[in-house]
Amino acid sequence: MILQINPYKLKLFLLSLQDFLMRKYPETEISKIGRKRIGPRRVIIALAIICRSENIAWREVPSMLSTCEFLIDEGYLTKIPSWQKFYQEWTEVRVESIERFIIQLGTVVTNKTSFDKFDVAIDSSGIAIYGGSVWRFLKWANSRVKKTSKLFRKVHIAISLPSRAIIAITRSKSIDHDSIVFSKLWKKFPKRLLSRIRRMYLDGAYWDEGITGLLVQWGIIPVIPPKSNSVDHGTNNYQDKIVRALKNYPGLYKHNVKSEWRASVEHVFGLVKLRPIRITERKESSRAKALLLPFLCYNFKLYLQAMEVRNFNL
Repeated sequence: MILQINPYKLKLFLLSLQDFLMRKYPETEISKIGRKRIGPRRVIIALAIICRSENIAWREVPSMLSTCEFLIDEGYLTKIPSWQKFYQEWTEVRVESIERFIIQLGTVVTNKTSFDKFDVAIDSSGIAIYGGSVWRFLKWANSRVKKTSKLFRKVHIAISLPSRAIIAITRSKSIDHDSIVFSKLWKKFPKRLLSRIRRMYLDGAYWDEGITGLLVQWGIIPVIPPKSNSVDHGTNNYQDKIVRALKNYPGLYKHNVKSEWRASVEHVFGLVKLRPIRITERKESSRAKALLLPFLCYNFKLYLQAMEVRNFNL
């Protein structure tokens, strides 16, 4: 099956994110000596991002872009670069830059849809990595591949409710526990949004005294189901209060908590995984960037909806 790039989709991607791309990838001083530049670096990077998100091989990118005549007619490029140029720009893009890109789009959507306070839901999911030798695949296939194998990576996201935009994202190895990665995810939150968070919905994996204490310190109500072996120590600690309340009033958690809001994170992962995520890169940095691109496309779609841009399907 031959993949095709929609010129309308590509042009909308460049126009909608022009301000973001100009801030993230500013132009350096143009030297008067040597060959003239093919086009702005931000345009080449944007083209590389959308081509990689469409799972197009680098050698096929120039032929795919030949149908997008507006790139040359409207002055975006003087000519279609070679696939080596696209690959070079793609390798120079940092993983943190893609993460900040996703978070900035989610911040715009959250500010557009939530005027004051809003809630947050956090969860993680595993995504398969296809790189490796045939021997590794046969070995893991015989032992029934588990989510804790090296063939998987975990992505941790925090979404704002009810917009379901991703406002924080990070990644980890499949064997890392969610409660340990929470501190890494917490650092990704935009500081301007932390003071506006009202509740934070998490599953039982985040039932930790350090996590609940941090959220209460910031004035955020942690909505976490306690573990079955949790004990009330009789103190004024937040965890002891929750365990005491659930012991005295059985069913209180299910009555007060909106379970569909906590499950909304799984819905986001389901939407992202509707399109197959094929990660075949060998370098760890390239794998991480390819892992984040589907989430960038998801936030970009919400960004267009918030800006009331219609007739777009990404």
